[in-house]
Amino acid sequence: MSDNTNPLSKSFRQPTVQLKLPSDGKYWKDGDVQIPVTGELPIYPMRVGDEITLKTPDALLNGSAVVDLIHNCVPAIKNAWNAPITDIDAILIAIRIASYGIEMDVTIDCPACTSENDFAIDLRTVLQRIKTANFSSPVVFDGLKISFKPQTYLESNADDMVQFEQDRLVKALMDIELPDEEKSRIMKESVKKITLLAVQNIATHIECITTQEGVKVTDKSHITEFLMNCSRATYKGMQEKIKSLNDASILKPLHVQCTHCQHEFESGLVFNYSRFFG
Repeated sequence: MSDNTNPLSKSFRQPTVQLKLPSDGKYWKDGDVQIPVTGELPIYPMRVGDEITLKTPDALLNGSAVVDLIHNCVPAIKNAWNAPITDIDAILIAIRIASYGIEMDVTIDCPACTSENDFAIDLRTVLQRIKTANFSSPVVFDGLKISFKPQTYLESNADDMVQFEQDRLVKALMDIELPDEEKSRIMKESVKKITLLAVQNIATHIECITTQEGVKVTDKSHITEFLMNCSRATYKGMQEKIKSLNDASILKPLHVQCTHCQHEFESGLVFNYSRFFG
C-alpha cells in the first residue's frame, strides 16, 4: 500500500502566537473552545484564501468571513459565533500578529492641527491593554437580581446588521418621492423596529433575572417582555450598567503626540477588518 503523505506536510503553517483570552474562558459555552492546560490558545497564520474572503463585502457584513477566519487560524475554537464579543478583538489581533508581524501602521488625525500622523503601533502592547469587565456581579433593580453577560459575536453582529438595514431604509426614504403620509407611516414602523432592537440588545446582555421568590428567568422572550413593560428607571439603570461593563471591555485609547504640532492626545483604536488584514 503506497504512502500518500505529502512530503511537504512538515512545511505546513505552524502556530506562531499563543493567546490568553481576555475572558479567561468565562462566558464560553461548553464545547465551543478547548483551552489547553497552558491556558493559551495556539494561533496559526492566515492562509491565502482567508485574505480573499476578508475582501468580500457580503461575508464581512454577515460575519461569516470573521468566523471562518477564526476557525481556520484558531483550531481550538470550535464555534466562533458563540465567542464572547469581549474576546473577538484579542483573537483577531493575535491572528494578525501571527500573519504579518507585531507592528501595524495606522494614520491618526491630530485634533489640534488636523494633520495626519503615521504611526507604527506594537500590537502586543494593544493586546495587553484589552481587559474584560466583571460581568458576573449581579445588580438589584426593583427587588429583581439581574445577572449580566457579554454579547456573543452572533448577537453583536445581528444587531449591526439590523441597524444597517434600518439606516439604509431611512436613507432610502430621504431619496425617493413618496407622499408625506406614506413616509410618516414607514418612519413610524422604523421607529418601532429600532425600539424593539434596542430592547432586544439589552436582553442579549442579560444572563438571567432572579425574582424575589427565587425563580430564575432565562427565557429571552420573557426577559424581552419584561424590558418592554418595566419602569423607565429600571430600564435606564440596566442600560447604564451594560454601558459601563462594555466601556470597561473595549480597547483602551493610545496616548500619542502629533509629529507636526507636538500636541499630545488620546486616540481610540477602531479596526476595520477589511483593511486590518493585508
